[in-house]
Amino acid sequence: MRSIYLITALIIILYLLLKKRNINIISFYIISSIIYYSPSFLGSMDIGFLGSPSMKFSFNTITYTLLWINLTIPFFYILITEKKQVDFSQFSSISHSPFFLNISVITIIILFVAVNITYGSSLYASTYDKISLLEQSNRFVVYFKTLCMFSLVYVLVGNVKTTIFQKAIIFGSNVFIIFILAHRSFMAIAILSIIYHIAKYKKIRLVQHWKYLTLGFLLLVLVIALKSFIGPIKTGNYELLFDRITDFDHYISVLIQNESTIITFNLNSIIDHNFIYPPEDYLYNNLILPFLPFLKNIHEPNLFNF
Repeated sequence: MRSIYLITALIIILYLLLKKRNINIISFYIISSIIYYSPSFLGSMDIGFLGSPSMKFSFNTITYTLLWINLTIPFFYILITEKKQVDFSQFSSISHSPFFLNISVITIIILFVAVNITYGSSLYASTYDKISLLEQSNRFVVYFKTLCMFSLVYVLVGNVKTTIFQKAIIFGSNVFIIFILAHRSFMAIAILSIIYHIAKYKKIRLVQHWKYLTLGFLLLVLVIALKSFIGPIKTGNYELLFDRITDFDHYISVLIQNESTIITFNLNSIIDHNFIYPPEDYLYNNLILPFLPFLKNIHEPNLFNF
């Protein structure tokens, strides 16, 4: 099944690179999935956790089947809808509202204060403990980083006038989220959103824009590597920071042991151990509770204590 998955992924990559076509959100999903689950290409690999020796694991057939389905269904959708003629002119620009921007900046400031109050002095501790930071995360953090992400994209792609103060608040808040709260995923989403806004509704052949593809890859590596830079920055260990920034092998190590490797390993382990999550709990914790402000999960089982 691994060979089938690899061949399918290769065919899809070549199709998306070589065919002149409109870039849509489904294309982004497929490319992101291929990149995110790229550790599965290896068939087996060593993985290590904090404080534990590395262990070797192999991807099972069901994992490859699920990954194959995850690629083929959206790809068939692209093939079916590719020739459909759509007038995109009505979507060529986004609506710009100075009022929205003003409200966003005010809300960002309020949420910034709320985050600092709820975290307290631990937020600016001289030691770096991401697990502790994540354990203290709350709804204010979720609202704060989401609004900051949307505001950043809105300012960068929108033709809206902004003051120096508004730019300072929006850009400064995003830097705060990355280096103080240690959240990076929202930045990857923001970068993808900006790229999508630039490329959407234009018939292009991706392979002809290899310079932008290279830049996108370098930005991806930077987002992944930021995790290893945050600790030295927070602790003031700038010698270690410089060593990591200038060490090519460090980037290779970061790419091999990045978050996507852990997630792919989790997917494989869930299948290996026949792990079943109650659907009613999933619906409650992920589709209902997030829309109820200021509430914590009432039912939070300790699911991943291996």
